[in-house]
Amino acid sequence: MKIKEKIKNYVIIKTRNYMILNIVNFPTRRNRVNLHWFPECKWIMNGHLAYRLKSEKENLGDWLALPIYDYMTSRYHLDKNKKVGKTKHLYTIGSLIMMGHQNATIWGSGILNSKQAVSIGQRTAYRVLDVRCVRGPETLQKLKENGIDVSKCKIGDPGVLMPLIYQPKEYEHKREYSVLIHKNLRKEKVENEIEILTDDWKKTIDEIYNSKLIISSTLHGIILAEAYGVPAIMLNKIEKNDRFKYDDYYHSTGRYNYPVCSTIEEALQIHIPEVPDLSQLQQNLIDSFPVDLWE
Repeated sequence: MKIKEKIKNYVIIKTRNYMILNIVNFPTRRNRVNLHWFPECKWIMNGHLAYRLKSEKENLGDWLALPIYDYMTSRYHLDKNKKVGKTKHLYTIGSLIMMGHQNATIWGSGILNSKQAVSIGQRTAYRVLDVRCVRGPETLQKLKENGIDVSKCKIGDPGVLMPLIYQPKEYEHKREYSVLIHKNLRKEKVENEIEILTDDWKKTIDEIYNSKLIISSTLHGIILAEAYGVPAIMLNKIEKNDRFKYDDYYHSTGRYNYPVCSTIEEALQIHIPEVPDLSQLQQNLIDSFPVDLWE
């Protein structure tokens, strides 16, 4: 290992308990269970660290970590402010596993892409992961291949719990279709677009729910649509054309062939897919929530 790499790892190990994920201005709480989620940030230090921005809007899928965490801690009558024996780290919704360096408990998180999937082993020398549930079988397999214990791990993305948390408003008229574009690939507003960056997650879910079809290049646009019973088609406008996280979710529902369209027009011409039954994934998440962290 090069000297610079050793120095970087040393600094990370010494500071990792004091920040959420790798976000230098997002501090943890000492001797508490810390919820890790990824707000709007800019990357610094060649992408090794991030800096939280003062943003009025957040990415929908990431922001849902907060109401999901509130729901689960309330369901199990847990005090989020309870003092515990040491500083603990809980990773939940999103592709977070390789975004931080903490010894962490994983509940519903995933790996972002194929590049991350092959670099997991680089961190296992200084990091312990307590894996309770992951987004899908692709993440599960990559963790297993790198020697991480997944023997008691369940499958499920926490986004599928949202119908247990929030009942959307019913509009008088449903839109024939709506489109969600990944925030990093959005160049201009398209017709019938629901913006994935939002200052009101309830309103955004209302718009998804009141659509007859969702066409989405953002994963949580697809997950939320299906969770609320709305058919969804993947729009192949994704980062680096890497479907790892999409395969991860679809495979978790037993779908190994799923519709992918290059344009909105193409998506409107194909057969509308059936909505999968997500009840088992919901139960997996409920059963695997790490209540023992508060002991």
